[in-house]
Amino acid sequence: MKKKLIWVALLVLSLNVKGQNLSWTSNEIHLNFKQPLAAASIPVVTWVKPALDYSSSPENRVHIVVQVTADAGLSSVVLKVGNTTEGGEPIAKDLHVSSGNTYTVDLTVTLKDGANYIEVVAQNALGAKVTATRNLIIGKDALDYISADRKDVALIFATDNYDHWDDLVNPINDGHTIAKELREKYGFDTEVIENATVEQVFEKLRDYNLRRFKPQDQLLIFFAGHGMFDDTFGEGYVVASNSLANDKSRTSYIAHSRLRGVVNNIPSQHILLMMDVCFGGTLDPVIARARSAAG
Repeated sequence: MKKKLIWVALLVLSLNVKGQNLSWTSNEIHLNFKQPLAAASIPVVTWVKPALDYSSSPENRVHIVVQVTADAGLSSVVLKVGNTTEGGEPIAKDLHVSSGNTYTVDLTVTLKDGANYIEVVAQNALGAKVTATRNLIIGKDALDYISADRKDVALIFATDNYDHWDDLVNPINDGHTIAKELREKYGFDTEVIENATVEQVFEKLRDYNLRRFKPQDQLLIFFAGHGMFDDTFGEGYVVASNSLANDKSRTSYIAHSRLRGVVNNIPSQHILLMMDVCFGGTLDPVIARARSAAG
């Protein structure tokens, strides 16, 4: 499930205890290159229950349903259950599949409190092997486990001084005030970037695109400064410290459309983008087009 980027004008800090399907998660595939292999013959493992890569439950008994298919025929399906909180070797069970192209795992497993994982390892007759995993936080203390494994991060861009626009008074002070509040009251790691150029904004966002985020990590990105909306282009912009005052092409500004794409590519499942930029218009492209058409 592709992560959703939420555009709002209010800061809402919340914990999603149901878990999210990670965009970077994929099945582990092992191939035997000593035998001829067609791409279509690789086994396919589809999780029905639990559907999400990461989830939590106060109950120790968990119902799992997994569908396994292989065009070349299945040779084995193995179920592994392990607890990462206690460590140790996982319990493995060979499900003894008969000949055929499909197999459905439908059973209830009992998991220990803490962080658990369930693996289904499917191998076809040509030796191609696929491993698909689900991670579950189990027990009445599931919320505590999730909270302990979560990091909250705030990246704040604040601009007072402009090369070609009128200077502002409050954005940098506001940025540091918000950062202090997030740090001291909510335990955020904060980073405040002052008077950034267009290039510096995207260099910093590139750094965050290269980071690894855990499933429950939360990222807040905040912009404070000048903004503008171009009715001809139907596009809103953030004005950087080096943006030109009379730039009809708008290439020296930060377009909302580009900003959406870059932020949406950051590998965090929980992103909140906040904008305090005067006259920048909406980040929603549908509303922006409607405004442009109405004008």
